[in-house]
This record gives sequence, structure tokens and C-alpha cells, in this order.
Amino acid sequence: MKHDVWPDDAVESTVSQSYVPLPIEVDRDRTVAGQYGVHGIPTILVLDAGLQHESLPKVERRTITRRGVLIGAAAVALAVLSSLAVWRIASLGGDDGSDRGQTGVVQTVRSGDLEIVLLSPTSGLQQGRNSFTIEFRRAGTETLVDVGTVRASANMPMPGMVMSSGLQVEPTRVPGRYAATAEFGMAGAWQMSMEWEGPAGRGSVNFEGGVQ
Repeated sequence: MKHDVWPDDAVESTVSQSYVPLPIEVDRDRTVAGQYGVHGIPTILVLDAGLQHESLPKVERRTITRRGVLIGAAAVALAVLSSLAVWRIASLGGDDGSDRGQTGVVQTVRSGDLEIVLLSPTSGLQQGRNSFTIEFRRAGTETLVDVGTVRASANMPMPGMVMSSGLQVEPTRVPGRYAATAEFGMAGAWQMSMEWEGPAGRGSVNFEGGVQ
């Protein structure tokens, strides 16, 4: 476990977020081993703050086999993977734009036989941090079109400089629908640019996006 389980990035990240790991060499610190009834290695104890001043009940001595060690390591790994899976599902549940929820059309721009539709849960793009949805549709319909990789930018030209919104666009689980985030530093007309390349070919569009 010392060389295969604990060094794993996923295990280390999960453990460090919820616990304070404290490895103890029982051969060197037999007092602690005796206090907690450790008679074989590896032994994993999970303690809360309330146990730091309480004595633990004496543990029945058992012989730990190699099979038992493997089963224990597998159980720990399974628990960690399950936690990561739950976290991943939760993180994808409503933040990737796959379920638009209560969103309204902010702006629609046409490029050839495609319509690029900006949707937001608010009445429009607002000054500050924004999370919104971009859909590529077949013109005149609500049919989504998978355009593949999308690159985008939103800038505000100013005298002697350009203010960037840091616009980021990521695909969701629904082909043709993308989750976007941007930080608009001020209200006004922002110069927006999008480029895409994928199953629907290559294309681009430039337009002004209003920020309130």
C-alpha cells in the first residue's frame, strides 16, 4: 500500500481533503501500537476529534493474512473511487450546460446554415462573472449541430489597450451545446469571436455582444 495505493494522486487528494493522515511505524512506537490495539500491519484507523482523549476498547488479536491485506487495500481503493465518482457526477450534474434549466435566448447570430444562440438564466449578460450556454443550431430550427471544437473570445476595445473577458467554452454531454464562462469588467458592447472545427466543418463568426 505504501508504494501502490497511497502515492496515487486520486487517493492522496481525497484523503488530504477530508482527513489528517498520520503514518506510524509500529516497530518504533510500540506504545501507540499497544494503546490502539494494533497487532498486525497494515492497520488503518479512522478517528474523529472526540476520540483523542478517549481510550479505545481492547481489540481482539487476529492473524492478518496476505489475502486479508489485499482485500483491505481493495476496499479502501473502492471507497476512494466511489467517492470520486460521486463527486464527478455531482460536478457534472448541473454545471456543464447539458440541462439548460430556466434559460432564455440572449442573442442569435447566423453563420451560413448555422445559428449561434447565446442563452442565459438571467435577462442577459451581466457585468461581472457570467455562466451561460452557447448552442449551434440548424438555421430556422432548434436542431442542435455538433460543430466539434469551439474557440471563442470576448474583448472590449479601449484607448491604448484591450480588456479581455477570459471567455472559456467547453463542450457538454449534449452535442452542439457548450458551457461558457466569462468575466465582463464593464457594461457595453463587447467584440465577440467564435471559431469551430469538427463534424459540421470549419467556420467562424464575429459579432457584438451586449453586456448590461
